[in-house]
Amino acid sequence: MSAATMNQPTFLVIGAQKAATTWLARALEKHPEVFTPERKELHYFDLKANHAQGPGWYARHFAGADAPGVRAVGECTPNYLWVTSAVPPEVEAAGLDPSRYGAQAYPDVNDDIPALVRRELPDAKLVVILRDPVARTVSSFHHHVRRRRLPPWSRLLEVGDRYGIVPMSFYDMHLDRWFECFDPERVLVLGFEDEVIPEPEATLGKVFRHIGVDDTFVPEGLGEKKNERASDPFLYANYVWPTGAEKLFGRFPRLHDLERPRVVVTADEWKTLRTLFAPGVERLEKRLGRSFIGWR
Repeated sequence: MSAATMNQPTFLVIGAQKAATTWLARALEKHPEVFTPERKELHYFDLKANHAQGPGWYARHFAGADAPGVRAVGECTPNYLWVTSAVPPEVEAAGLDPSRYGAQAYPDVNDDIPALVRRELPDAKLVVILRDPVARTVSSFHHHVRRRRLPPWSRLLEVGDRYGIVPMSFYDMHLDRWFECFDPERVLVLGFEDEVIPEPEATLGKVFRHIGVDDTFVPEGLGEKKNERASDPFLYANYVWPTGAEKLFGRFPRLHDLERPRVVVTADEWKTLRTLFAPGVERLEKRLGRSFIGWR
């Protein structure tokens, strides 16, 4: 019986968060040979509460995957890449408290997601998009401010342990665990800066070939931007007045252009992040046998 008939994914987009996974998910859902659930992120393997509901709960999201013409079934939850116990020595070297970053700091998140996926979906193909870890971290920080989980006056390095803002960018350690559980041939690793941005059509072709569907298909709206960062004045207004900020800025769009207030990531914070991630980038490049443009 095929994976589609069993209402189980044949592929997963596992990350990274804030690295064009929404763009990829929209492209996949337009492909006539691909089935994806209405919800982009199911968070089945990462959130303990969801995983506790069992395979039946997960399978219900793929009802209809056995439709004629469907050759690949999958979902996109970028948090799956994260192995919470992966804390490199550079954390302490950067003056950060490593106890705030290990698995014990995230009791609601499954630590060994790769092992769970291997147990339930051993034949799945995996897709990963990696973005400059500093840029991804800063984007994640702004994302959680936008969601009102953090005040817009927060300092990134003071809240970087929360929601995986910093640790989700320890790519080399996360991928090492995935490669222990899955043959690297089953894992397609893409670069945000050197593949997705300059060559979106060719990048989608790689994804489609990897998951076993027509790689000549080109979805409409390929160049549409997803999840663009909101302006700083809006982030402040949205935090203090969530019921009215959208309407206010919609009526007076020039408010977005105000120079103050600002959501600030200081030059020192950027420098600390670059130093923090540099050894991992070097390890990752050696592991994958490729260079990532601009990450240094």
